[in-house]
Amino acid sequence: VRNFDQIEAGQKVVARYVVSLTARRLGADEPDTEAAVEVGAARAAPGERPAGAIGADLRMTVVVKSVDLDQNLVVFTDPDGVIHAVEAEREQGQRFIAGLKPGDRVVLVYTEALALGVE
Repeated sequence: VRNFDQIEAGQKVVARYVVSLTARRLGADEPDTEAAVEVGAARAAPGERPAGAIGADLRMTVVVKSVDLDQNLVVFTDPDGVIHAVEAEREQGQRFIAGLKPGDRVVLVYTEALALGVE
């Protein structure tokens, strides 16, 4: 964290960690999204309040193998052919998998980010 030496006794250093997963079913005419990882980072400019952040996205197209709505479970293969089973825990995810069927292609974007700052 740039400007770390500016932190004074009594100030709070706050860390925020975010994880998210977004999913979108591809249309029949849409090409697969190429698997990719993107990483980004930022930090405060010299003299500004101390802060820093880093994040990464993993993006890929997967193919649905099966959907079990009773258990809110979707099974899919990734671009390397590895089989994964994921439970849709949130209501939004459960609604999404209810519209899926075997053979559907879905773009997944998994994101993790961490930000540090002084408040």
